[in-house]
Amino acid sequence: MNPAQLEALAGTGLLLFSAFKRGALGMAAFLGAAALIVHATVSRTKEGFR
Repeated sequence: MNPAQLEALAGTGLLLFSAFKRGALGMAAFLGAAALIVHATVSRTKEGFR
């Protein structure tokens, strides 16, 4: 697995965690997951164009 795949997997885990947590912790996990998934997608896209 390359770093972008691990990052996306961690983001997916955080997304699942945020689905079960309410309040500030769930919101922080959701925002962190969204940031990780977007960053992994951008990294993977840049690798594809090289």
